[in-house]
Amino acid sequence: MLFDGCSSQKVADSERNRVWLGRTSHHGYPTIELMTLVETGSRALIAAVFGPPAGGETSYASRLLHLLRPDMLVLWDKGFDGNGFLSAVNATGAQVLGRLRANRRTPVLTRLGDGSYLPVIGTERVRVIDAAATGCRPPHHREPLLVR
Repeated sequence: MLFDGCSSQKVADSERNRVWLGRTSHHGYPTIELMTLVETGSRALIAAVFGPPAGGETSYASRLLHLLRPDMLVLWDKGFDGNGFLSAVNATGAQVLGRLRANRRTPVLTRLGDGSYLPVIGTERVRVIDAAATGCRPPHHREPLLVR
């Protein structure tokens, strides 16, 4: 499963939409925040929610947590690494693999033989793997991956 959001979906520039969504200074037209939960193997859309961008990605993703089960692996990007959201996903029993923000500093409580380590983020015990990103990033760029 994958949480994925988009906040650049423009809607009609009507009075009703401006009241509901607010004005957007950089787009000209009002925009909505769209959050989806997608099954990554089949690319099936499981659920979607949307609303004003001011709600934020994790706010909308939290409305989809009731769909997660312990036999699921949930993937997410670094915008979802907040302590509260991690705790909420953990409460579903689902497993997690997600990027952490590069500036997040997690205490190393136990270092494992493979180079990963066990910190606590908020109140959650997790495993962090320092992984090299490939593709469009500079060579040897490393970022932390959260595993729970």
